[in-house]
Amino acid sequence: MIFKKNTILEINDRNLSIINNQKLKNLKDVNVDLKNRNLYLVVEGERVYIKLLTIPKVKKNKIYTIVKNELRFYFKNIEDLIFDYVISKELNTSYEIIVFCINSKTLNPFKNYINSNTKIKGVNLIQFVFLNYFKKYIKEVNYIMIFYYNSNLYIIDILKKYMLYNTIMKDFNGNEEEFFNEFNYILKSHINFNQVLENIYLVNFQFENIKSKISKKYNCKELKYDGKEILSYLLRSWRGTIWRR
Repeated sequence: MIFKKNTILEINDRNLSIINNQKLKNLKDVNVDLKNRNLYLVVEGERVYIKLLTIPKVKKNKIYTIVKNELRFYFKNIEDLIFDYVISKELNTSYEIIVFCINSKTLNPFKNYINSNTKIKGVNLIQFVFLNYFKKYIKEVNYIMIFYYNSNLYIIDILKKYMLYNTIMKDFNGNEEEFFNEFNYILKSHINFNQVLENIYLVNFQFENIKSKISKKYNCKELKYDGKEILSYLLRSWRGTIWRR
């Protein structure tokens, strides 16, 4: 089996998989040495913690330090975080920043496979992979996306094109009470921003009873899901950054 120098790995709390020829293979089942490779990591099965910050308008190369210092007020163990951020609005004297955080311990299973010569070129989250792939089919700026991937159900709230809330139900089996507890929380968060819910987009959503109930109250649209195409998209148009500590 041939693997290119630029390699994409998918990490969750159960498996470490390698993407090759539009297929996912458990890393334990293939003969590949990750040393001296350029690695791109996709993290799945993790909730993204999101913080909204307003900081003084400074040179952009100073934003990282300011954001990190601000996060110390919200998280006890800042060294356990990796994060990325976007400038959502530039004002006369300040920036409005959206910060995305995950626990760095998520990457622990990966450490046994690398050495000092291994280069991590980018990190992405499965939530952003789906959002970036399907955004060409979505015209609205305010919506909710619900997608099912690797036995996990994700609900993502998009406000003005940015993800502001998200949740995940691991090993979801169609439990309606569990679903609506999480869905109603996301919906309430959306409404608190005084935004009209324009549409709910469903991707690979296989739970007909739940679909029937939410469709009675909200405008639901299904987006065509092709797992191989998602992997192909990752391989040909990587979008990820080095999440920082």
